[in-house]
Amino acid sequence: MLKEFNALPTLPLIGNAHLIFSKAEDRIKKLLELNSQYTTPFVFWFSYIPIVCVNKYKDIQVISNKSKMRDTLGTFKSIFGDGIILALPEKWKRTRKVINTAFNPVMLQQYLIVFNEQSEILCRKLSAEANTGKIIDMWQYLCDINLDIVIENMAGIKLNIQENGQNEFSKLLMLSLKLESSRFYQIWLYPDIIYRAYLRLTGHKDLYKTLYKFTKKVIETKMKEYQIQKQKMLCDSSQTEEKPLRTLIDLLLRIDDDNPDFTEQQIQEEIISMIAAGSETTALSTAFTLLMLAIHEDAQEKVYEEIQMVFKNDRYVQMDDLNQMKFLEQCIKETLRMFTLIPITFRRATEDITLNDNKIIPANCLIAIGYHGVHVDPDIYPNPYIWDPKRFSEINEISAFVPFGLGSRACVGSKYAMFSTKTQLIHILRKYRIMTNITIEEVEINVDLLIRKKGGYPIKFLYRKNDER
Repeated sequence: MLKEFNALPTLPLIGNAHLIFSKAEDRIKKLLELNSQYTTPFVFWFSYIPIVCVNKYKDIQVISNKSKMRDTLGTFKSIFGDGIILALPEKWKRTRKVINTAFNPVMLQQYLIVFNEQSEILCRKLSAEANTGKIIDMWQYLCDINLDIVIENMAGIKLNIQENGQNEFSKLLMLSLKLESSRFYQIWLYPDIIYRAYLRLTGHKDLYKTLYKFTKKVIETKMKEYQIQKQKMLCDSSQTEEKPLRTLIDLLLRIDDDNPDFTEQQIQEEIISMIAAGSETTALSTAFTLLMLAIHEDAQEKVYEEIQMVFKNDRYVQMDDLNQMKFLEQCIKETLRMFTLIPITFRRATEDITLNDNKIIPANCLIAIGYHGVHVDPDIYPNPYIWDPKRFSEINEISAFVPFGLGSRACVGSKYAMFSTKTQLIHILRKYRIMTNITIEEVEINVDLLIRKKGGYPIKFLYRKNDER
């Protein structure tokens, strides 16, 4: 059935795998070259495994609307287990209903408190660099704040990474993500027995056990707190209402109480999945947007004017404020279009899928969905390599915008990520004017599973006039 698709010329044994075994900074170039040379869908042979590659928006819509599609980032199972990111369709459907509750408007309002508190800490840290003339790499600052934010909002604990430095858990989490991303491009590490041997040889054999030990301890502590609260309610008739939900773990513990099938292991997997997925991606979206605004100073000033209109002082950001920050949202969206954080994702078809041209992707076939290809399609986005926030003005809404995926398995935390990024940027930009020493043409990209900028995110900070010290 795959014979009806275009196919790349292959090499013996490795197929087309040599095209992505290149340096990280060359992978996105290779992907773009393939997009321009071959009309999608086409077949890419990863050694002996055929992958149907798709980057046309209408085809992606068809594929993404299949509710029983399976995620196939199996190399990340050591971190995510059977959590929502990798869950099989039936389990995923049940878990999604629960996780959706964690991102409803009431919960987002609770998370916003943490966004504000941690953004204030970040701005205090940046004051040591302001007006010094120094250009600093923002990555570690943004990595730390987003770990603090997501761990507090998901697990309900304060680690104070921004102020005290990364602890064992955050270091292990970052290391495990790095190792799994590297494993993705090294097919010889796919068999678990070989990967375990590799971990032993590199001194990381207890990595995942230690990672899960941390979350187990947190869950046990939170469970004790929850049981004490329940006992108080039973003993005190005046306490008729449970404490309001504030974090994902609060929600999961109540679900576990009502549903014995929802185990402690599942809670661990969901907490780890949300922390891992929510920290790096939000840090990257904030980093790239800061860099684009530093390069495009006219857009930065327009954002600052919008902040001045919405805020009369340095008060905390509220939900209504976020909805009023229209131009800032345009800037974030345009940045996520140009630098699609997850440029490709992989799914496995659980049934035959008929595309718009009547070609059929057979059941059990691997599919590579190229979101970045959609975002640089000149038929949708004219001059796609020019950064232009006006593309996303209210009179020019574009449906083919897929930075968080599309369809039933799209990112459940997309609003959370957008609100967190907006809040961090508002706090930074109302206090500091930002500059950089590079142009957009000098932005070089690395790709593991996420898009990153090679060489960091160089930013110089100057106090706004009314904030000069």
